[in-house]
Amino acid sequence: MKMTFPRPQPPRFDRPLPSDRIFEHDQFHPAGLAKAKGETTVTVALPAKDEAETIGPIVSAIAATLMEQHQVVDELLVIDDLS
Repeated sequence: MKMTFPRPQPPRFDRPLPSDRIFEHDQFHPAGLAKAKGETTVTVALPAKDEAETIGPIVSAIAATLMEQHQVVDELLVIDDLS
């Protein structure tokens, strides 16, 4: 007997998010985020397709600010498809 499973439905983006789930970046100070994360490991994954000119400054900014200064990010993963 062949088993079939329903196809997963893609997420719906045709309706707005509830207002209590919309935030602006300036609502989160890095020191508060570092305290709130506790022992949780945070990894930033950066896809880097055709980003040779811009990836260096982005990695440097994340490393200096969010890894070294505020300890919010623990790992930085750059995903390069060899483009």
